[in-house]
Amino acid sequence: MRGAFGLVLGLAFAIPASAGALTLLSPAEGEIREVLITVPEEDFAGSEPGAVLREALAGIVRALGPKVRYLVHAYPARERAVTALMRRHGARELRFLPSAHGHYTRWPRDMLLVQRGGVTDTWLAPRALGRRLDNSVALEIGQQLGRRVQTIDGAVAGGNLVTAGGWVFAGEDLLIGDHDHRPERRVIERLLAPGQRWRWVAMPGARDSRAVWQGKRQPLFHLDLFLTALAPAHDTKPAVLVASPGLARRLLGQAPRASDRDNEYDGIAAALTADGFPVTRLPLLIESQGGEVSLLGHNNVLLEEPGPARRVFLPRYGGALAVLDEYAARVYRQHGYTIVWVEGPWRALARDLGGLRCLVLVTDRGPLIKGFRWRGRLDYSTSAESRRLSCFAWRSSTCGLSRNRV
Repeated sequence: MRGAFGLVLGLAFAIPASAGALTLLSPAEGEIREVLITVPEEDFAGSEPGAVLREALAGIVRALGPKVRYLVHAYPARERAVTALMRRHGARELRFLPSAHGHYTRWPRDMLLVQRGGVTDTWLAPRALGRRLDNSVALEIGQQLGRRVQTIDGAVAGGNLVTAGGWVFAGEDLLIGDHDHRPERRVIERLLAPGQRWRWVAMPGARDSRAVWQGKRQPLFHLDLFLTALAPAHDTKPAVLVASPGLARRLLGQAPRASDRDNEYDGIAAALTADGFPVTRLPLLIESQGGEVSLLGHNNVLLEEPGPARRVFLPRYGGALAVLDEYAARVYRQHGYTIVWVEGPWRALARDLGGLRCLVLVTDRGPLIKGFRWRGRLDYSTSAESRRLSCFAWRSSTCGLSRNRV
């Protein structure tokens, strides 16, 4: 990362005059109205979509339904195949956005951030993602759609930012930078969301060397792979779901593994709890085979709270991992969410270190209907559901203690 960590005007659009406090579009609040899906050339087998792409698009469209507006970015020659597939599974409002090259990844989550509070929404496009031509996607499709786009210096990947209830949770790996420049917290906060409160997330200590799937100051390279923030029931701090590899091992009847580094996740959960955030744990299975790592969890989800109804779009792994699916569903139900299962090739995508939230970027949401926010309140130590979850996790006949809580 070179140069000052500041704003650079997008090539096609001017910066709007501010009409209010700038915030990032919440991944938890408001009805999902529009999503972006990017389809790279590698996802095709000859002229037809490959199996992973077919299963992913089918599952996403069936789950989100026909009311959502789908933006699809792919090479022009792929338009007929992709749109026919999505329409076959129920997509009605679909905008195909041709790519000049198709040389990007399938992870739009990291390609742009949606900033609200101006006259219109602004797309913030990081210039230094370092992954193929991902940094060109926001400008290319922004021009086609007539959206405002600002480029920003640095590798501000959306996967390292999670927002809910007026808070932004940010992974501290955003602060690493390079030898020429190390961005400062206050600069990032003012740049992205000065109208929100920030909580930086880091594990105890840091590692000098790491695998590609690990972070330096956080257990995994992106925050949304192990942390989910939920819209608060009242004017309180949002509840936070933090992954636990040890919990996944217990649910599967496996012995703990030192390579899972449970202490890193436990340290983050403990620090958030100490700061007054209600914390619940979710299972995260870290599989390694032939040097290839898969991250199989239920933090990387889509959330929706249009009013009285809360929904979570939850990937289903099934098979031997069905016990993890069911446990995660119980946790979300405990927080007042209705489960919408999303079928798809999630194990295959986990080998690519991504999931549902990485694959689908929500670019527009409806307003949260005031006065209809879910009003449930959890007692993390005594609720019957908490005790049931504890028994479920520990396969114990004594169910009085919430031993899976932090």
